[in-house]
Amino acid sequence: MKKLYAICLGLCLVGCQSNPPSQPPLVVDATRYSGSSQGYSNNQRQGQSFVAPDVTYSQPYNQQQTALEQTSQSSSFGAEKSSENSYTVVKGDTLYSIAFRYGQDFRSLASLNGIEAPYQIEVGQRLNLRANSSQSVAKPKDTASVYVVKAGDSARSIARNHNLTLDELVSANNLKRPYNVYVGQKLYVQGGSVSSVPVAGGVQASVYSAPVKVVSGKTRTVAGISWMWPAKGSIIKRYSSSEQGNNGIDIAGDRGQAVCAAADGQVVYAGNALRGYGNLIIINHKNEYLSAYAHNESLGVKEGQKVKRGQVIAKMGSTDSQRVKLHFEIRKKGDSVNPENYLPK
Repeated sequence: MKKLYAICLGLCLVGCQSNPPSQPPLVVDATRYSGSSQGYSNNQRQGQSFVAPDVTYSQPYNQQQTALEQTSQSSSFGAEKSSENSYTVVKGDTLYSIAFRYGQDFRSLASLNGIEAPYQIEVGQRLNLRANSSQSVAKPKDTASVYVVKAGDSARSIARNHNLTLDELVSANNLKRPYNVYVGQKLYVQGGSVSSVPVAGGVQASVYSAPVKVVSGKTRTVAGISWMWPAKGSIIKRYSSSEQGNNGIDIAGDRGQAVCAAADGQVVYAGNALRGYGNLIIINHKNEYLSAYAHNESLGVKEGQKVKRGQVIAKMGSTDSQRVKLHFEIRKKGDSVNPENYLPK
């Protein structure tokens, strides 16, 4: 009897081991969610929906991943983080676009690399993005950009003789009103200022031909510059100073709608070489501020061209974006600032 009981007990134990649990623990293959820079949570599995900027998706996983990655690329406007201390120039780059990409002041980047105005760079050229302990800031290659004031000179005549505006000369030398100069004074004349903005490789977005048109509108003067709204429409995404925040504002509008220069200045970039911005225009304002206009359908200005506040510079579009909109930024010496603090209320 005891032997029979032991045999029955053993059979029962074997049966229990061979039956799997009725509710096995959920196992998630983490590698299938690793393609996106934003990542996924466990509740974002195949067949479920999630929200990315501007678009709601409800698709199989592979399509979700592709859509999210595209949205992430086209909606990220923060200055790119670089683990390197240098950058190699590629086709379409300008010194301004590189400085803009990495959130730097173009003058600091030029000084670091010993580059004189008009800031000519070449494809394949290696630029230092920051100085290290063993590297001092590069000195200009020559002294042609320094002018020594002579008898009879005035700030205005010096500016004119060096192809500068008075404002550019004043800004470069921190002159104070009434802008008096004295014999023997050394002035930085930038070898011709920013009147020429050469491109490495010459990548250009499509440019349409149209008569110059200037639109009037309400203005606001900040930092000595008169600003106006670059486009009509509602703000669909506001500025955020957080690490992953929006470096500007997004304005909704219609395809082909006019995009205007927010202030007087000079176009220092017009092209499509910056990933995530589409057809982009960057305007220099008094060598202190840059304004940027992204996602345009087409561009109406070229690099080096001077523009007036309210001048139509582009047509609104959706290049590198999931919808038609204008992404607008203002940067002060390379740092992003809230455009709403400069635009009229």
